[in-house]
Amino acid sequence: MNKKTQEYAIAVAESIMGLFRDEEENGNMLYHYDLDKIDATDFFTGMIIGCNIVFGQLTEQDKNNLEFTYLCNQLIVQQMLEDKEKKK
Repeated sequence: MNKKTQEYAIAVAESIMGLFRDEEENGNMLYHYDLDKIDATDFFTGMIIGCNIVFGQLTEQDKNNLEFTYLCNQLIVQQMLEDKEKKK
């Protein structure tokens, strides 16, 4: 994984984890969830839909959620192939 992709991944993960931290621990001031009480299906479905909303705003492309996840899978396969090539 290249450095920029890694930085984005860490920043996104940090933002998501902020949803589960108290405000005093640099958590999200608007939304706070108890990790032990969330429904994982609802959470991860919401996460995908939220990422698709961001994708649409950044690219001005309208994809349904299934098309968006397909695109994400293509990008991950591409990244894996690139990583494999670098290891040779």
